[in-house]
Amino acid sequence: MIALLILTCAPASGAHLNPTITLTTLLCGYTPLSKSLVYFIAQFAGGIVGAGLLRGIVPPIIENRTHLAACDFAYDITIGRALCAEFILSFVNIFVTFFTALDPRQYPVIGPVVSAFLISGTVGLTQILAGGYAYTYSGPGYNMSRCLGPAVISGYWHRLWVFFVAQILASIFVAVILLFNPPFKTISNKGESEELDDVWESGPYGTKIHIHKKNHIDQTEYV
Repeated sequence: MIALLILTCAPASGAHLNPTITLTTLLCGYTPLSKSLVYFIAQFAGGIVGAGLLRGIVPPIIENRTHLAACDFAYDITIGRALCAEFILSFVNIFVTFFTALDPRQYPVIGPVVSAFLISGTVGLTQILAGGYAYTYSGPGYNMSRCLGPAVISGYWHRLWVFFVAQILASIFVAVILLFNPPFKTISNKGESEELDDVWESGPYGTKIHIHKKNHIDQTEYV
């Protein structure tokens, strides 16, 4: 489902879908502040609307028991351990997202379709791994809007801040890695002729690929 949503939304908005992805692109300078604010509003509004729809579907006994799948953990898990678990799992998902879907160097290797399914598979795999951590752990939130929505609709805010802090720290950590190892680098094969034709092509998830054609040898620059 996540892969299909990514492929559907990618041409229009880059398919961020997740505030942690938008935050990381903002910190790296890939997404301007104005556009990031629009994305944040849409993402959090979507989380709240989704939780509202869920409340109208599930029986009251399920709502009272799960608080609409709120991001939470019980007292047998310390705040430090929950923070660490959420940070690691969020980091893995953000890292995979950036170095597959948002790295234009991967575009000719795996393409946007495969990268979308890699992201979706990573989310599913980490959810399965987290399921064995503790039965009182709701599982990784990954997505601040996914955590905020149930909290707003159900009124259950119990230790929500732990998930927010962990996800923000994971975004900052990936942003630091990207600042030291930016994916938007030039890949070129130099030709001898001075004849040059510029071609712009659409890259993965909102990026553009600038192709210089010289003597039928492509010099590709990702911007």
